[in-house]
Amino acid sequence: MSTQASYYVPIYSTTYLVLTWLFTALALLSLGLRLAIRWQRFSHLFWDDFFVILAFALLLGTAIQPTIATFHYRPLTGTAGGKWTVVWLVSFNTSLWSVKIAFLLFFKRLGTEQLTGLKRYWWAVLGLTIVSYGALYTTNDSGCYWREGLEACSARPEARRMSLLSIRLNCTLDVLTDVLIMTIPFYIVSKIRISRRQRLILFALFSLVVITIIVAVLRVIVSMPQLESRLDCGLIELFGHLQATIALIVVCAGSFRALFTQDRRDSRPTPERPSYTLRPVQQARGNQSGLNFLTSPLPTPGSQHERYGSGEALACNVSVPSPMHFRDGGVGCKEHV
Repeated sequence: MSTQASYYVPIYSTTYLVLTWLFTALALLSLGLRLAIRWQRFSHLFWDDFFVILAFALLLGTAIQPTIATFHYRPLTGTAGGKWTVVWLVSFNTSLWSVKIAFLLFFKRLGTEQLTGLKRYWWAVLGLTIVSYGALYTTNDSGCYWREGLEACSARPEARRMSLLSIRLNCTLDVLTDVLIMTIPFYIVSKIRISRRQRLILFALFSLVVITIIVAVLRVIVSMPQLESRLDCGLIELFGHLQATIALIVVCAGSFRALFTQDRRDSRPTPERPSYTLRPVQQARGNQSGLNFLTSPLPTPGSQHERYGSGEALACNVSVPSPMHFRDGGVGCKEHV
């Protein structure tokens, strides 16, 4: 085997396989808890759940692939190695971007529809996320890898330049979309009425995305020097598998309903501080300002209901992630029984 070819042959160690399947098991546990909670509470799944399932299925594929390659007892070379590399790359990228779409769909139900500015921002981020996924494949040589094999394509000088550009672009788009998506829950959490402890828990939870960003940057740091020396595909793929696993765990944990509802001790209705949940109501007549209104169930001395602007919709005790259907753009609150 030539020295040049040995630069690009993936060789998977036992440690790599153990860590890969450990990450996969953690992702499976998180997904199982998420689906069990959803089914127990709602008896059906939402669209974001299906994207999370897709992300795990692809993550599972990235774990099975090196395992099969290892049991061949020889490195995958020629067109076989190139095809396996392309399959892994597409599975990894699609898994990551499926998690991003799942996050966006969940946040859409969480309250973006009630805030016009946030709704527009959500659509802009969704469009950018979809476009960025397509952009991932504009700077790599996947077609060459598939037709001619990994070693033959990687031996070309232009392939190194394209690989360098592809890695940088992948990291940039990944980090950029993560940051844009995560601004949505931070804004929503700042608007809902929950205890300080729960607010801190939610901030800490969504801050876990920073770990995926750090791992994405580490993948670049590990990959860049190796473009000029020996490329350890196993190490790079391990970082990618870790990144996808963390993203999947965060999206599963972030959708647990209990994190968005008040503590039982704090949520008991009192005359001074009633507890609310969102429910559909007809938009109040005479709304000349274009605002939607929330109606309090507690009558005032004049038998008039208190009204809240739509910007305060999330200040109620929002029960999520149940789907919230609104007619005529109106939303409202009702007292817990």
